Amino acid sequence: SMAVMGMAEATAALREHVTVARVAEEACSRLSTLAEGEGEFSEPLQRQAVTAVVEAMQAHLQAEDVQTLGCSALHRLTEALSSAGRQAAAEAGAIEATLNAMQAHLQDSVAQVLGLGALTSLCYGHDAAMLRATEGGALRAAVAAMRAHPQDEGLQLMGAQALIHFGKGEANKHRVTEAGGRVVVSAAMEAFPKMKDMGKHLLGVLPLGATANTA
Repeated sequence: SMAVMGMAEATAALREHVTVARVAEEACSRLSTLAEGEGEFSEPLQRQAVTAVVEAMQAHLQAEDVQTLGCSALHRLTEALSSAGRQAAAEAGAIEATLNAMQAHLQDSVAQVLGLGALTSLCYGHDAAMLRATEGGALRAAVAAMRAHPQDEGLQLMGAQALIHFGKGEANKHRVTEAGGRVVVSAAMEAFPKMKDMGKHLLGVLPLGATANTA
């Protein structure tokens, strides 16, 4: 049974049966649980697991459970990786797999929350990965998640944090505004009083849309 497998076995099972959705789901779940637990795993082992999870996510884009559990596994597996390990995860396609999961399952708030978590652990503090994510549409994805789930306070907070983390630099601030970021941030501030300060900060740094400037 998958429930008792270690990281190497679960990764091998996932690799061997990557086309079977049920196995992909159980293996991603097991890898997520293992990575979150007390055990210490070697970096090469975690990197292999990341690659296998990405391949499973690519094989089952429409399978919601594979995508959400895949995002969860990527989040947990990459939290402990070195800079080189995160770089390897990016090269294996982990950032794109996460963004694709968020886009394919926009109405599933769990997929959005786990996707934002995975993006943060994959990229935060790593300039090359941050650039790859923003070029790949991370800011658009965060705005879309906020727009699709206006009543979910946890998601609104994570989305706003993602806009701050990934929205550094003029080009990215313009990306947020173009995606409709000012509108979702204003709505979140109105719905959730504890988001007032974060929202004020964002509205203070985000440019007004092109229409506002020409009026």
